[in-house]
Amino acid sequence: MSRSAACLFGVALASAALACGPGDWLGVARHFEEIEADEAMSRVASEPVYLVQVRTPDSDDPRIAGAAILAPDERLPARSDAGDRPVFVVGRDDPGARRFAARLLRAGFERVAVVRGGLQPWRARGATALARTAGRGR
Repeated sequence: MSRSAACLFGVALASAALACGPGDWLGVARHFEEIEADEAMSRVASEPVYLVQVRTPDSDDPRIAGAAILAPDERLPARSDAGDRPVFVVGRDDPGARRFAARLLRAGFERVAVVRGGLQPWRARGATALARTAGRGR
């Protein structure tokens, strides 16, 4: 075993012993929370939130009024756009929203949450109308 492989194995072993991932041990990994659509709606109604809808330009998905609309591979907004507000990510599906949330975290955004179930439960619970009244600039 090469010296670098042995070092990597040692870091992995030490991380496992501490019940965390190597990224956590190195202080690199950050996590987003996952919330249900009804909790997201409640929080949008009661506190300032930066709402992001992940959607491709050719998508026929309806837009959530008041949300920043971003393509999965689009350049991320400036962190100052969100300010100190929590960032809620709504996508067509959970895996796409999770990937986008991970990109936001790597870019330095904090307090990032994925709305579980993608766009469907968000719309089913009436959040489109709620986002319309809450507005993007809250």
